[in-house]
Amino acid sequence: MKKIVVMALLLGTFGTLAAQYTLQPTLPVAGMVQKTQLWNVLAVNSSNNTVNCRLELVLRDRTNGLEQITATSSEFTLSKGARQLSNALLSPIQYNNINTGFVGKGNDQLLPIGNYVACYRLSTISSKPAVLAEECIQLDVEPLSPPMLAFPADSAVLNIQPAQFTWIPPSPQQLFNQLGYEVMIAEILPNQKAEEAIQQNMPFFIELHTPYNLLSYAGNGTAFQKDKWYAWQVVAKDDRSYAAKSEVWVFKVKDSVAQQETVTAAYYPLSRNLAESKTVMVKNGKDLFVQHYSYDREYTGTLTICLAGTDKVLAQQTMTMAYGDNFFSVPLSNAIQKDKTYQLKLTDTQGRSYYLMFKREKQD
Repeated sequence: MKKIVVMALLLGTFGTLAAQYTLQPTLPVAGMVQKTQLWNVLAVNSSNNTVNCRLELVLRDRTNGLEQITATSSEFTLSKGARQLSNALLSPIQYNNINTGFVGKGNDQLLPIGNYVACYRLSTISSKPAVLAEECIQLDVEPLSPPMLAFPADSAVLNIQPAQFTWIPPSPQQLFNQLGYEVMIAEILPNQKAEEAIQQNMPFFIELHTPYNLLSYAGNGTAFQKDKWYAWQVVAKDDRSYAAKSEVWVFKVKDSVAQQETVTAAYYPLSRNLAESKTVMVKNGKDLFVQHYSYDREYTGTLTICLAGTDKVLAQQTMTMAYGDNFFSVPLSNAIQKDKTYQLKLTDTQGRSYYLMFKREKQD
Protein backbone atom coordinates (compact mmCIF):
# COMPACT_ATOMS: atom_id res chain seq x y z
CA MET A 1 0.00 0.00 0.00
CA LYS A 2 2.87 2.33 0.82
CA LYS A 3 4.42 1.75 -2.64
CA ILE A 4 1.15 2.65 -4.30
CA VAL A 5 0.95 5.91 -2.34
CA VAL A 6 4.53 6.84 -3.25
CA MET A 7 3.90 6.09 -6.92
CA ALA A 8 0.76 8.19 -6.89
CA LEU A 9 2.64 11.09 -5.30
CA LEU A 10 5.38 10.86 -7.93
CA LEU A 11 2.88 10.78 -10.78
CA GLY A 12 1.03 13.70 -9.26
CA THR A 13 4.25 15.66 -8.93
CA PHE A 14 5.25 14.95 -12.55
CA GLY A 15 1.78 15.90 -13.75
CA THR A 16 2.02 19.19 -11.88
CA LEU A 17 5.47 19.91 -13.32
CA ALA A 18 4.33 19.07 -16.84
CA ALA A 19 1.49 21.50 -16.48
CA GLN A 20 3.75 24.28 -15.20
CA TYR A 21 6.53 24.07 -17.82
CA THR A 22 6.23 23.98 -21.61
CA LEU A 23 8.59 24.02 -24.59
CA GLN A 24 7.82 25.62 -27.95
CA PRO A 25 10.52 24.98 -30.61
CA THR A 26 10.70 27.90 -33.05
CA LEU A 27 12.30 26.15 -36.02
CA PRO A 28 11.27 26.56 -39.66
CA VAL A 29 9.21 23.49 -40.57
CA ALA A 30 10.67 23.48 -44.10
CA GLY A 31 13.59 25.04 -45.94
CA MET A 32 17.21 25.43 -44.90
CA VAL A 33 18.11 24.96 -41.22
CA GLN A 34 21.41 25.71 -39.49
CA LYS A 35 22.61 23.52 -36.63
CA THR A 36 22.51 26.53 -34.33
CA GLN A 37 18.81 27.01 -35.10
CA LEU A 38 18.01 23.67 -33.48
CA TRP A 39 18.35 25.41 -30.13
CA ASN A 40 15.78 28.11 -30.84
CA VAL A 41 13.21 27.06 -28.25
CA LEU A 42 10.79 29.13 -26.19
CA ALA A 43 10.68 27.82 -22.61
CA VAL A 44 7.69 28.85 -20.46
CA ASN A 45 7.67 28.64 -16.66
CA SER A 46 4.16 29.07 -15.23
CA SER A 47 5.21 28.39 -11.64
CA ASN A 48 6.49 30.90 -9.11
CA ASN A 49 9.81 29.10 -8.78
CA THR A 50 13.16 29.74 -10.43
CA VAL A 51 14.81 26.50 -11.51
CA ASN A 52 18.24 25.51 -12.69
CA CYS A 53 17.90 23.24 -15.69
CA ARG A 54 19.34 21.99 -18.93
CA LEU A 55 17.91 21.19 -22.35
CA GLU A 56 18.48 17.90 -24.15
CA LEU A 57 18.01 17.36 -27.89
CA VAL A 58 17.61 14.24 -29.97
CA LEU A 59 17.39 14.72 -33.76
CA ARG A 60 16.22 11.66 -35.71
CA ASP A 61 15.81 10.87 -39.40
CA ARG A 62 12.06 10.60 -39.83
CA THR A 63 12.29 8.00 -42.59
CA ASN A 64 14.30 5.38 -40.69
CA GLY A 65 14.26 6.56 -37.07
CA LEU A 66 18.05 6.69 -36.78
CA GLU A 67 19.57 9.29 -34.45
CA GLN A 68 21.50 12.06 -36.20
CA ILE A 69 22.33 14.27 -33.20
CA THR A 70 22.07 13.84 -29.42
CA ALA A 71 23.20 16.78 -27.34
CA THR A 72 22.90 18.43 -23.94
CA SER A 73 23.07 22.15 -23.20
CA SER A 74 24.93 23.81 -20.37
CA GLU A 75 23.11 24.83 -17.20
CA PHE A 76 20.77 27.85 -17.28
CA THR A 77 18.12 29.37 -15.04
CA LEU A 78 14.45 29.60 -15.87
CA SER A 79 12.41 32.12 -13.90
CA LYS A 80 8.67 32.63 -14.01
CA GLY A 81 7.51 33.64 -17.48
CA ALA A 82 8.82 32.92 -20.97
CA ARG A 83 12.46 32.79 -22.01
CA GLN A 84 13.76 32.45 -25.57
CA LEU A 85 16.58 29.93 -25.61
CA SER A 86 19.31 29.95 -28.25
CA ASN A 87 22.61 28.36 -29.17
CA ALA A 88 24.52 31.29 -27.65
CA LEU A 89 22.58 31.15 -24.37
CA LEU A 90 22.93 27.37 -23.98
CA SER A 91 26.62 27.11 -24.91
CA PRO A 92 28.85 25.29 -24.40
CA ILE A 93 26.73 22.47 -25.78
CA GLN A 94 27.95 18.90 -25.41
CA TYR A 95 27.28 16.80 -28.51
CA ASN A 96 27.15 13.22 -27.27
CA ASN A 97 26.51 11.59 -30.62
CA ILE A 98 26.52 13.08 -34.08
CA ASN A 99 26.13 11.61 -37.56
CA THR A 100 29.13 12.03 -39.86
CA GLY A 101 27.07 14.26 -42.17
CA PHE A 102 26.96 16.87 -39.38
CA VAL A 103 30.67 16.77 -38.50
CA GLY A 104 33.45 19.15 -39.46
CA LYS A 105 31.53 22.23 -40.60
CA GLY A 106 31.06 24.12 -37.34
CA ASN A 107 27.87 25.18 -35.59
CA ASP A 108 26.78 27.37 -38.49
CA GLN A 109 26.66 24.46 -40.91
CA LEU A 110 23.43 23.77 -42.77
CA LEU A 111 21.69 20.52 -41.96
CA PRO A 112 21.86 17.96 -44.78
CA ILE A 113 18.79 17.51 -46.95
CA GLY A 114 16.30 15.24 -45.20
CA ASN A 115 13.15 14.76 -43.13
CA TYR A 116 13.72 14.97 -39.40
CA VAL A 117 11.99 15.00 -36.03
CA ALA A 118 13.60 17.01 -33.22
CA CYS A 119 12.69 16.03 -29.64
CA TYR A 120 13.50 18.19 -26.62
CA ARG A 121 13.58 17.46 -22.89
CA LEU A 122 13.82 20.12 -20.19
CA SER A 123 15.20 18.73 -16.91
CA THR A 124 16.13 20.15 -13.51
CA ILE A 125 19.71 20.02 -12.24
CA SER A 126 19.69 18.65 -8.69
CA SER A 127 20.49 15.55 -6.69
CA LYS A 128 17.13 14.23 -7.90
CA PRO A 129 16.71 15.43 -11.49
CA ALA A 130 13.16 15.74 -12.76
CA VAL A 131 11.78 16.11 -16.25
CA LEU A 132 9.95 19.43 -16.51
CA ALA A 133 8.74 19.31 -20.11
CA GLU A 134 9.10 17.40 -23.37
CA GLU A 135 8.23 18.37 -26.94
CA CYS A 136 8.87 17.09 -30.49
CA ILE A 137 8.62 18.88 -33.82
CA GLN A 138 8.97 17.71 -37.42
CA LEU A 139 11.14 19.63 -39.89
CA ASP A 140 12.02 19.11 -43.56
CA VAL A 141 15.33 20.45 -44.83
CA GLU A 142 14.96 21.37 -48.51
CA PRO A 143 17.14 23.28 -50.99
CA LEU A 144 16.26 26.85 -51.92
CA SER A 145 16.41 26.00 -55.61
CA PRO A 146 15.81 22.57 -57.21
CA PRO A 147 17.87 21.49 -60.23
CA MET A 148 17.11 23.71 -63.23
CA LEU A 149 17.17 22.27 -66.74
CA ALA A 150 19.38 24.05 -69.27
CA PHE A 151 19.77 22.13 -72.56
CA PRO A 152 17.86 21.13 -74.63
CA ALA A 153 15.71 24.19 -73.97
CA ASP A 154 12.03 23.78 -73.22
CA SER A 155 9.97 23.16 -76.40
CA ALA A 156 13.19 23.09 -78.47
CA VAL A 157 13.02 21.76 -82.03
CA LEU A 158 16.51 20.41 -82.72
CA ASN A 159 18.10 19.93 -86.11
CA ILE A 160 20.40 17.20 -84.80
CA GLN A 161 20.35 14.49 -82.18
CA PRO A 162 21.25 16.01 -78.77
CA ALA A 163 24.72 14.91 -77.69
CA GLN A 164 24.31 16.18 -74.11
CA PHE A 165 21.63 17.03 -71.59
CA THR A 166 22.69 19.69 -69.07
CA TRP A 167 21.17 21.28 -65.99
CA ILE A 168 22.07 23.65 -63.15
CA PRO A 169 22.63 21.98 -59.73
CA PRO A 170 20.26 22.68 -56.82
CA SER A 171 21.40 25.36 -54.43
CA PRO A 172 22.98 25.76 -52.02
CA GLN A 173 25.11 22.73 -52.87
CA GLN A 174 26.65 22.58 -49.36
CA LEU A 175 23.33 21.14 -48.17
CA PHE A 176 24.25 17.86 -49.84
CA ASN A 177 26.74 15.28 -48.63
CA GLN A 178 26.81 13.18 -51.83
CA LEU A 179 24.92 14.99 -54.58
CA GLY A 180 23.88 12.88 -57.56
CA TYR A 181 21.18 12.87 -60.22
CA GLU A 182 18.63 10.62 -61.86
CA VAL A 183 17.71 11.56 -65.43
CA MET A 184 14.54 10.32 -67.12
CA ILE A 185 13.41 10.79 -70.72
CA ALA A 186 9.98 9.61 -71.92
CA GLU A 187 8.14 9.78 -75.23
CA ILE A 188 4.99 11.93 -75.09
CA LEU A 189 2.00 10.07 -76.52
CA PRO A 190 -0.85 11.85 -78.39
CA ASN A 191 -3.09 13.97 -76.12
CA GLN A 192 -0.70 13.46 -73.21
CA LYS A 193 0.91 16.09 -71.01
CA ALA A 194 4.66 16.09 -70.41
CA GLU A 195 4.28 15.40 -66.68
CA GLU A 196 2.01 12.44 -67.42
CA ALA A 197 4.59 11.01 -69.82
CA ILE A 198 7.28 11.10 -67.13
CA GLN A 199 5.00 9.56 -64.50
CA GLN A 200 3.12 6.97 -66.56
CA ASN A 201 5.11 5.90 -69.63
CA MET A 202 7.89 3.37 -69.88
CA PRO A 203 11.12 5.42 -69.88
CA PHE A 204 12.65 5.94 -73.31
CA PHE A 205 15.93 6.42 -71.45
CA ILE A 206 16.87 6.50 -67.77
CA GLU A 207 20.13 7.20 -65.94
CA LEU A 208 19.77 6.11 -62.32
CA HIS A 209 22.86 7.86 -60.97
CA THR A 210 25.34 10.38 -62.29
CA PRO A 211 27.43 12.68 -60.08
CA TYR A 212 27.67 15.34 -62.81
CA ASN A 213 25.17 17.98 -63.93
CA LEU A 214 25.37 16.77 -67.52
CA LEU A 215 24.53 13.59 -69.35
CA SER A 216 26.50 12.57 -72.44
CA TYR A 217 23.82 10.91 -74.52
CA ALA A 218 25.25 10.31 -77.99
CA GLY A 219 27.30 7.22 -77.15
CA ASN A 220 24.84 5.31 -74.99
CA GLY A 221 21.35 6.26 -76.08
CA THR A 222 18.88 5.15 -78.75
CA ALA A 223 18.32 7.76 -81.46
CA PHE A 224 15.25 9.93 -81.00
CA GLN A 225 12.60 9.45 -83.66
CA LYS A 226 11.93 12.23 -86.10
CA ASP A 227 9.21 14.75 -85.18
CA LYS A 228 8.22 13.03 -81.92
CA TRP A 229 8.04 15.00 -78.70
CA TYR A 230 10.00 13.80 -75.67
CA ALA A 231 9.79 14.89 -72.02
CA TRP A 232 12.77 14.94 -69.67
CA GLN A 233 13.30 15.58 -65.97
CA VAL A 234 16.18 15.50 -63.48
CA VAL A 235 15.87 14.35 -59.87
CA ALA A 236 18.59 15.47 -57.44
CA LYS A 237 19.52 12.94 -54.78
CA ASP A 238 21.63 13.08 -51.66
CA ASP A 239 23.42 9.74 -51.29
CA ARG A 240 20.65 8.20 -53.45
CA SER A 241 17.86 9.59 -51.24
CA TYR A 242 15.34 11.94 -52.86
CA ALA A 243 16.13 15.63 -52.45
CA ALA A 244 14.46 17.73 -55.17
CA LYS A 245 13.35 17.48 -58.79
CA SER A 246 13.36 19.83 -61.76
CA GLU A 247 10.50 20.93 -63.95
CA VAL A 248 9.59 18.75 -66.92
CA TRP A 249 10.78 20.12 -70.28
CA VAL A 250 10.03 18.88 -73.78
CA PHE A 251 11.92 18.72 -77.07
CA LYS A 252 11.86 17.01 -80.43
CA VAL A 253 14.40 16.25 -83.15
CA LYS A 254 13.50 17.79 -86.48
CA ASP A 255 15.74 15.61 -88.59
CA SER A 256 17.25 12.14 -88.50
CA VAL A 257 20.72 10.79 -87.87
CA ALA A 258 21.69 11.48 -91.49
CA GLN A 259 21.36 15.19 -90.77
CA GLN A 260 23.51 14.80 -87.69
CA GLU A 261 26.31 13.15 -89.68
CA THR A 262 26.25 15.98 -92.23
CA VAL A 263 26.44 18.61 -89.51
CA THR A 264 29.22 16.83 -87.65
CA ALA A 265 31.33 16.69 -90.82
CA ALA A 266 30.69 20.30 -91.89
CA TYR A 267 30.86 22.26 -88.63
CA TYR A 268 34.19 22.96 -86.95
CA PRO A 269 34.49 23.50 -83.18
CA LEU A 270 36.13 26.54 -81.64
CA SER A 271 39.14 25.98 -79.40
CA ARG A 272 39.83 27.71 -76.08
CA ASN A 273 43.60 27.58 -76.76
CA LEU A 274 44.87 29.26 -79.91
CA ALA A 275 47.90 26.97 -80.05
CA GLU A 276 45.63 23.90 -80.12
CA SER A 277 43.43 25.24 -82.92
CA LYS A 278 43.96 23.19 -86.09
CA THR A 279 43.68 24.83 -89.48
CA VAL A 280 40.60 23.67 -91.41
CA MET A 281 39.80 24.06 -95.10
CA VAL A 282 36.65 25.90 -96.16
CA LYS A 283 35.51 23.68 -98.99
CA ASN A 284 32.50 25.57 -100.34
CA GLY A 285 34.50 28.77 -100.59
CA LYS A 286 31.65 30.97 -99.31
CA ASP A 287 30.78 30.12 -95.69
CA LEU A 288 32.64 28.85 -92.66
CA PHE A 289 30.48 26.54 -90.52
CA VAL A 290 31.27 26.79 -86.80
CA GLN A 291 30.28 24.89 -83.66
CA HIS A 292 30.65 26.37 -80.17
CA TYR A 293 29.56 24.86 -76.85
CA SER A 294 28.69 27.56 -74.31
CA TYR A 295 28.51 26.90 -70.58
CA ASP A 296 27.01 30.35 -69.97
CA ARG A 297 23.43 31.44 -70.33
CA GLU A 298 22.47 33.45 -73.39
CA TYR A 299 24.90 36.25 -74.25
CA THR A 300 25.97 38.29 -77.28
CA GLY A 301 29.60 37.73 -78.26
CA THR A 302 31.88 39.44 -80.77
CA LEU A 303 33.10 37.48 -83.80
CA THR A 304 36.19 38.74 -85.66
CA ILE A 305 38.30 37.49 -88.56
CA CYS A 306 41.97 38.46 -88.85
CA LEU A 307 44.88 37.38 -91.00
CA ALA A 308 46.78 34.82 -88.91
CA GLY A 309 49.55 36.43 -86.87
CA THR A 310 48.12 39.96 -87.17
CA ASP A 311 45.56 42.09 -85.34
CA LYS A 312 44.08 43.59 -88.49
CA VAL A 313 40.33 42.97 -88.43
CA LEU A 314 38.97 41.98 -91.85
CA ALA A 315 35.42 41.24 -90.69
CA GLN A 316 33.49 41.66 -87.47
CA GLN A 317 29.95 40.88 -86.29
CA THR A 318 28.00 40.12 -83.11
CA MET A 319 26.63 36.64 -82.48
CA THR A 320 24.09 35.52 -79.85
CA MET A 321 25.07 32.33 -78.01
CA ALA A 322 22.76 30.10 -75.99
CA TYR A 323 23.62 27.55 -73.32
CA GLY A 324 24.84 24.30 -74.92
CA ASP A 325 25.76 23.62 -78.55
CA ASN A 326 25.58 26.50 -81.02
CA PHE A 327 25.86 25.90 -84.76
CA PHE A 328 26.23 28.88 -87.09
CA SER A 329 27.74 29.93 -90.41
CA VAL A 330 30.09 32.86 -91.03
CA PRO A 331 29.96 34.34 -94.56
CA LEU A 332 33.40 34.95 -96.07
CA SER A 333 33.87 38.12 -98.11
CA ASN A 334 36.20 38.59 -101.07
CA ALA A 335 38.76 40.01 -98.63
CA ILE A 336 39.46 36.43 -97.51
CA GLN A 337 42.04 35.24 -100.01
CA LYS A 338 42.45 31.62 -101.04
CA ASP A 339 46.16 31.22 -100.35
CA LYS A 340 46.40 32.58 -96.79
CA THR A 341 45.58 31.39 -93.27
CA TYR A 342 43.04 33.29 -91.16
CA GLN A 343 41.98 33.38 -87.54
CA LEU A 344 38.35 33.37 -86.44
CA LYS A 345 37.91 34.56 -82.84
CA LEU A 346 34.77 34.61 -80.65
CA THR A 347 34.99 36.81 -77.54
CA ASP A 348 32.32 36.51 -74.84
CA THR A 349 31.10 39.15 -72.39
CA GLN A 350 33.72 38.13 -69.81
CA GLY A 351 36.60 38.62 -72.23
CA ARG A 352 37.26 34.93 -72.86
CA SER A 353 38.24 34.06 -76.45
CA TYR A 354 37.73 30.98 -78.61
CA TYR A 355 39.57 30.34 -81.88
CA LEU A 356 39.45 28.57 -85.22
CA MET A 357 42.17 28.74 -87.89
CA PHE A 358 41.04 28.28 -91.48
CA LYS A 359 41.99 28.53 -95.13
CA ARG A 360 39.77 29.15 -98.10
CA GLU A 361 39.90 26.31 -100.65
CA LYS A 362 40.83 27.26 -104.18
CA GLN A 363 38.04 26.74 -106.71
CA ASP A 364 38.82 25.12 -110.11
